[in-house]
Amino acid sequence: MHPKLFVKREQTAKIYCNHYKKPSNTEFHFHSHIELYLVEEGEVDVWVGTRYRRLRAGDMAVMLSYDAHRYKVVGDARITYLIVPPSMCGELGSKALSLPFITECE
Repeated sequence: MHPKLFVKREQTAKIYCNHYKKPSNTEFHFHSHIELYLVEEGEVDVWVGTRYRRLRAGDMAVMLSYDAHRYKVVGDARITYLIVPPSMCGELGSKALSLPFITECE
């Protein structure tokens, strides 16, 4: 399965934050914006590139520019995510992370 460019996201030039009590699943997609995805309650399966992790309450995934990613909610969950345009991040968007997940297990 090939990830798709999320064109709508590319048209956003502001920081965007949203909370979902019932988040939806996504297909693999990518965009230039940096995305922080925090699981507040429940569990969400997250893929960033070829890496996979089941995130639980308090865990976070970090996607840098053009990282292909997707989410699959496991049961009920509540999440918050922050989207930051690359123009506000300087060189951060061109970096790579050794591990895109922040969990209590790390």
